[in-house]
Amino acid sequence: MPARAAALLSLFLAALVVTPVARAADLGPQAAVQAFYELRMAQLPNGGAPDAPALALIAASITPRLHCLLKTAHRYDEAFLATQPGDKPPFVEGDLWSSLFEGPTRVKAQPARLGRDLAWVPVRMFFDDGGRTDATGWTDTVLLARIDGRWLIADVDYGGNFAFGNAGRLSGVLTEQLQRPDPALKWTGREVRGCP
Repeated sequence: MPARAAALLSLFLAALVVTPVARAADLGPQAAVQAFYELRMAQLPNGGAPDAPALALIAASITPRLHCLLKTAHRYDEAFLATQPGDKPPFVEGDLWSSLFEGPTRVKAQPARLGRDLAWVPVRMFFDDGGRTDATGWTDTVLLARIDGRWLIADVDYGGNFAFGNAGRLSGVLTEQLQRPDPALKWTGREVRGCP
Protein backbone atom coordinates (compact mmCIF):
# COMPACT_ATOMS: atom_id res chain seq x y z
CA MET A 1 0.00 0.00 0.00
CA PRO A 2 2.72 2.57 0.81
CA ALA A 3 4.36 1.86 -2.56
CA ARG A 4 1.04 2.44 -4.33
CA ALA A 5 0.47 5.68 -2.40
CA ALA A 6 3.99 6.83 -3.31
CA ALA A 7 3.32 6.06 -7.00
CA LEU A 8 0.04 8.03 -6.91
CA LEU A 9 1.79 10.95 -5.23
CA SER A 10 4.51 10.88 -7.89
CA LEU A 11 1.89 10.98 -10.67
CA PHE A 12 0.12 13.88 -8.96
CA LEU A 13 3.37 15.86 -8.60
CA ALA A 14 4.31 15.15 -12.22
CA ALA A 15 0.92 16.49 -13.33
CA LEU A 16 1.56 19.69 -11.37
CA VAL A 17 4.92 20.15 -13.07
CA VAL A 18 3.57 19.46 -16.58
CA THR A 19 0.47 21.66 -16.29
CA PRO A 20 2.24 25.07 -16.43
CA VAL A 21 4.19 23.96 -19.50
CA ALA A 22 1.03 22.77 -21.19
CA ARG A 23 -0.69 26.05 -20.38
CA ALA A 24 2.25 28.04 -21.78
CA ALA A 25 2.03 26.04 -25.00
CA ASP A 26 -1.67 26.98 -25.27
CA LEU A 27 -1.07 30.74 -25.08
CA GLY A 28 -2.14 32.62 -28.18
CA PRO A 29 0.15 35.30 -29.66
CA GLN A 30 -1.52 38.23 -27.88
CA ALA A 31 -1.39 36.51 -24.48
CA ALA A 32 2.19 35.33 -25.06
CA VAL A 33 3.34 38.90 -25.78
CA GLN A 34 1.48 40.34 -22.79
CA ALA A 35 2.97 37.69 -20.49
CA PHE A 36 6.47 38.32 -21.84
CA TYR A 37 6.36 42.08 -21.30
CA GLU A 38 4.90 41.72 -17.82
CA LEU A 39 7.78 39.36 -16.97
CA ARG A 40 10.28 41.71 -18.58
CA MET A 41 9.03 44.78 -16.69
CA ALA A 42 8.83 42.96 -13.35
CA GLN A 43 12.02 40.91 -13.37
CA LEU A 44 14.51 42.03 -16.01
CA PRO A 45 16.76 45.03 -15.51
CA ASN A 46 16.53 47.69 -18.21
CA GLY A 47 20.07 47.19 -19.31
CA GLY A 48 20.55 46.20 -22.91
CA ALA A 49 21.52 42.67 -23.86
CA PRO A 50 20.56 40.23 -21.10
CA ASP A 51 23.26 38.41 -19.18
CA ALA A 52 23.09 34.63 -18.70
CA PRO A 53 20.58 34.62 -15.77
CA ALA A 54 18.28 37.13 -17.48
CA LEU A 55 18.49 35.23 -20.76
CA ALA A 56 17.61 32.00 -18.96
CA LEU A 57 14.53 33.72 -17.55
CA ILE A 58 13.18 34.59 -21.02
CA ALA A 59 14.62 31.69 -23.04
CA ALA A 60 11.31 29.80 -23.21
CA SER A 61 9.57 32.87 -24.68
CA ILE A 62 11.91 33.68 -27.58
CA THR A 63 13.00 31.93 -30.77
CA PRO A 64 16.37 30.14 -30.93
CA ARG A 65 17.64 32.78 -33.40
CA LEU A 66 16.75 35.70 -31.13
CA HIS A 67 18.25 33.82 -28.16
CA CYS A 68 21.48 33.38 -30.12
CA LEU A 69 21.58 37.06 -31.19
CA LEU A 70 21.07 38.27 -27.62
CA LYS A 71 23.69 35.87 -26.25
CA THR A 72 26.14 37.04 -28.93
CA ALA A 73 25.38 40.70 -28.12
CA HIS A 74 26.22 40.07 -24.46
CA ARG A 75 29.49 38.38 -25.47
CA TYR A 76 30.27 41.41 -27.67
CA ASP A 77 29.70 43.75 -24.70
CA GLU A 78 32.01 41.63 -22.54
CA ALA A 79 34.75 41.71 -25.22
CA PHE A 80 34.27 45.48 -25.54
CA LEU A 81 34.57 46.05 -21.76
CA ALA A 82 37.68 43.85 -21.58
CA THR A 83 39.51 45.94 -24.18
CA GLN A 84 37.96 49.40 -23.61
CA PRO A 85 37.01 49.55 -19.92
CA GLY A 86 36.45 53.33 -19.94
CA ASP A 87 33.86 53.25 -22.74
CA LYS A 88 30.31 51.96 -22.91
CA PRO A 89 29.58 48.99 -25.15
CA PRO A 90 26.63 49.32 -27.53
CA PHE A 91 24.29 46.86 -25.80
CA VAL A 92 24.93 47.61 -22.13
CA GLU A 93 22.20 50.23 -21.60
CA GLY A 94 18.68 50.91 -22.76
CA ASP A 95 15.66 48.78 -23.41
CA LEU A 96 16.06 46.53 -26.45
CA TRP A 97 12.41 45.42 -26.22
CA SER A 98 10.87 48.78 -27.09
CA SER A 99 11.44 52.02 -28.98
CA LEU A 100 12.02 54.02 -25.81
CA PHE A 101 15.47 53.94 -24.19
CA GLU A 102 13.92 53.83 -20.71
CA GLY A 103 11.44 51.11 -21.70
CA PRO A 104 7.73 51.05 -20.96
CA THR A 105 6.15 51.00 -17.52
CA ARG A 106 2.82 49.67 -18.87
CA VAL A 107 1.91 47.67 -21.97
CA LYS A 108 -1.28 46.42 -23.58
CA ALA A 109 -0.90 43.76 -26.27
CA GLN A 110 -3.47 44.16 -29.06
CA PRO A 111 -5.15 41.44 -31.15
CA ALA A 112 -2.74 39.61 -33.45
CA ARG A 113 -2.63 39.57 -37.23
CA LEU A 114 -2.00 35.93 -38.11
CA GLY A 115 -0.07 34.29 -40.91
CA ARG A 116 0.56 30.57 -41.32
CA ASP A 117 3.16 30.21 -38.57
CA LEU A 118 3.76 33.90 -37.92
CA ALA A 119 1.88 36.50 -35.94
CA TRP A 120 2.22 40.25 -35.58
CA VAL A 121 1.05 41.73 -32.29
CA PRO A 122 0.86 45.53 -31.94
CA VAL A 123 1.67 46.54 -28.38
CA ARG A 124 0.53 49.85 -26.92
CA MET A 125 3.33 51.00 -24.65
CA PHE A 126 3.34 53.74 -22.04
CA PHE A 127 6.00 55.35 -19.88
CA ASP A 128 4.63 56.76 -16.62
CA ASP A 129 7.18 59.02 -14.96
CA GLY A 130 7.20 60.71 -11.58
CA GLY A 131 3.54 60.15 -10.84
CA ARG A 132 2.53 61.41 -14.29
CA THR A 133 0.43 58.96 -16.32
CA ASP A 134 1.42 58.72 -19.96
CA ALA A 135 -1.80 59.06 -21.92
CA THR A 136 -0.19 59.11 -25.39
CA GLY A 137 2.28 56.24 -25.49
CA TRP A 138 3.45 54.59 -28.69
CA THR A 139 3.02 51.31 -30.53
CA ASP A 140 5.72 48.73 -31.21
CA THR A 141 4.90 45.51 -33.06
CA VAL A 142 6.15 42.13 -31.89
CA LEU A 143 6.71 39.39 -34.47
CA LEU A 144 6.16 35.84 -33.26
CA ALA A 145 6.91 32.49 -34.85
CA ARG A 146 5.05 29.30 -34.01
CA ILE A 147 7.62 26.62 -33.20
CA ASP A 148 6.56 23.20 -31.93
CA GLY A 149 3.09 24.56 -31.24
CA ARG A 150 4.27 27.53 -29.15
CA TRP A 151 4.23 31.21 -30.10
CA LEU A 152 7.75 32.59 -29.53
CA ILE A 153 8.98 36.15 -29.88
CA ALA A 154 11.16 36.44 -32.98
CA ASP A 155 11.59 40.21 -33.35
CA VAL A 156 10.34 43.66 -32.37
CA ASP A 157 9.48 46.32 -34.95
CA TYR A 158 10.06 49.67 -33.27
CA GLY A 159 7.23 52.08 -33.95
CA GLY A 160 8.09 54.97 -31.63
CA ASN A 161 9.74 58.15 -32.80
CA PHE A 162 12.21 59.08 -30.06
CA ALA A 163 15.39 61.10 -30.46
CA PHE A 164 17.47 58.59 -28.47
CA GLY A 165 15.33 55.48 -28.93
CA ASN A 166 15.57 52.40 -31.08
CA ALA A 167 14.56 52.48 -34.74
CA GLY A 168 14.01 49.68 -37.24
CA ARG A 169 13.90 46.19 -35.78
CA LEU A 170 15.50 44.53 -32.79
CA SER A 171 17.21 41.94 -35.02
CA GLY A 172 18.57 44.73 -37.24
CA VAL A 173 19.94 46.71 -34.28
CA LEU A 174 21.75 43.59 -33.09
CA THR A 175 23.07 42.23 -36.39
CA GLU A 176 24.20 45.61 -37.75
CA GLN A 177 26.73 45.93 -34.94
CA LEU A 178 27.56 42.25 -34.48
CA GLN A 179 28.40 41.63 -38.15
CA ARG A 180 30.93 44.46 -38.15
CA PRO A 181 34.51 43.25 -37.60
CA ASP A 182 36.43 44.99 -34.82
CA PRO A 183 40.11 43.97 -34.61
CA ALA A 184 40.56 45.80 -31.28
CA LEU A 185 38.04 43.40 -29.74
CA LYS A 186 39.29 40.41 -31.72
CA TRP A 187 35.76 40.35 -33.13
CA THR A 188 35.51 39.04 -36.69
CA GLY A 189 31.79 39.52 -37.32
CA ARG A 190 31.49 35.81 -38.01
CA GLU A 191 30.36 35.19 -34.42
CA VAL A 192 26.79 36.10 -35.34
CA ARG A 193 26.68 33.92 -38.46
CA GLY A 194 26.28 30.83 -36.32
CA CYS A 195 22.82 31.96 -35.24
CA PRO A 196 20.09 29.84 -36.88
